[in-house]
Parts: sequence; C-alpha cells; structure tokens
Amino acid sequence: MEAVFELVLDSLFQTATRSKNRPLRLFASIVSGLISIGFVSFIFILSMYMLSQGNMFAGSLLMFLILLFGMGSLIHIYRYLNYREIKRSEVYN
Repeated sequence: MEAVFELVLDSLFQTATRSKNRPLRLFASIVSGLISIGFVSFIFILSMYMLSQGNMFAGSLLMFLILLFGMGSLIHIYRYLNYREIKRSEVYN
C-alpha cells in the first residue's frame, strides 16, 4: 500500500519538476502534498482509534507505518529541493 502511494508521489514529483507547464507543476506539487498529508492523517486517526480500543499491537504498528511514510515524504521533499538546487546551479554556470 505504501509502495502505491510512493509510486503516485514519485510520478507527481516527476511532473512537478520536469513539466514545462508552470500551472501543471504547481498543481502536481499541491496534489502530492495533499496526498501525503491526507494519508498520514488517516493512518494517525486510525492508530489513535486502535489504541483507544485497547489494541496496542495494531496501534503501534500503524504508528510505525506513519514513521515509515514520514521518512518517505522527507526523502521526497529532499529530492525535490536537491533537484531545484541542481537546476539553479545549471542556470548560473
């Protein structure tokens, strides 16, 4: 499931960084951010529900999933910023 979201985010990342159409790049950036925030929020709410029901294992497992997805999102953001820095240095050189 996380792999599907990473694939979607990666394709949106490719669109956001390589498209010549500026509104499309902005739209892809916004959508990828909303998908990331929405998925993490959904998993967080689900884990809080599991923990409130007394299911410690499922709640802890979902919290771990949030950490993994958060790491993937941070890597995604780092790649985007690094790509922009490379493009900026190519323009100046």
